[in-house]
Amino acid sequence: MKFKESDMKKYSLIKSEEKKPCMICEKETIFIDYCCEGRLCSSECSEKFYNMVAEQE
Repeated sequence: MKFKESDMKKYSLIKSEEKKPCMICEKETIFIDYCCEGRLCSSECSEKFYNMVAEQE
């Protein structure tokens, strides 16, 4: 599900004024995950990112 402003608190997001590529799928997004300081466009990309992080631990 692509992020909306209503998802900001649940997913620890901040909103940027400019669109840049998601670090997982490279789709343009205005949302930045403030825990990892990376751009994520959807809950699926967020889950994929944090699963990759967990595998590295």
